[in-house]
Amino acid sequence: SVPKGPAKDAGIRSGDVILGFDGMDVTDTRALIRIVGSSEVGKVVIINLIRDGKNINVNVKLGRFEEAEANARRSQKSQSIKVIGGLALSDLNERVRAELEIDDSLRGVVILDVEPGSNAQKKGLLVGDIIVEVGQKLVETPKQFEEQLKVSKSKGRSAALLLVKRGEQELFVALPLE
Repeated sequence: SVPKGPAKDAGIRSGDVILGFDGMDVTDTRALIRIVGSSEVGKVVIINLIRDGKNINVNVKLGRFEEAEANARRSQKSQSIKVIGGLALSDLNERVRAELEIDDSLRGVVILDVEPGSNAQKKGLLVGDIIVEVGQKLVETPKQFEEQLKVSKSKGRSAALLLVKRGEQELFVALPLE
């Protein structure tokens, strides 16, 4: 559960994945701590987050930095989120699997958000899709996903071939490389 403080008061729950804070992208826990730490106590900000697979905004009145830092440290666990090419991606850790009801046998990275207007959106990728392979190589972390995109680009390809699992369906998507 979320410790007592501004986050809990605003209705932020354990398992929420914070993507944005006061209009800025949050790439990891350290970035969140840095942004919160440089913000004014008492200011009301909008936090963009994923809850139960849905993208929502929550208004939060900022408290003291120490509270936010303690909250972020507790929620860090094994969550690994990275924003790459218009996609917010996470590994399939226990919390993500439980929240999105993903079978333990499935490997890949899950899409938590798709940037409007990005190549990923134009190619039809959706929140909740699981990217299993990039260029016929299994990816299990956002970092591996990013590395495989670089490999495709280094081979002179204009697009990376993704194997995507959407529910029971598997599909191939040619994602243009930026």
